[in-house]
Amino acid sequence: MCSLCDFSSDALAEGAREKALRTVTPKTIMNWIREGRMLPESVQYGREPPISDWTGVKSVTINDARVVCVGDDEIKTLPVWIHPLASLSATVDMGTTNFDVGLSCPVFEEDGPPRRTK
Repeated sequence: MCSLCDFSSDALAEGAREKALRTVTPKTIMNWIREGRMLPESVQYGREPPISDWTGVKSVTINDARVVCVGDDEIKTLPVWIHPLASLSATVDMGTTNFDVGLSCPVFEEDGPPRRTK
């Protein structure tokens, strides 16, 4: 479990509130990858990843996982909101070649990635 603080002006006027949220597990993240709810991202700025979905992938190895926060950068002193994400670096094995991709997903279960439609 993790607590999330609301720093919006309304919340600060009332006294900042905390809300307990359940964090995702590594198993949940792997299920999201298998379900196609997390797609590969390029690890090189301005370039497309070598694949756009998981078709033909033999395995995915997570090399690194970090929590990063995306926030409202309009206010430089205290952001109105921040949103934590898991930023993953992974190696994809296609059977004949391997390459690196990035992945990102919410860290809170209630913020899970959207279901993809075909």
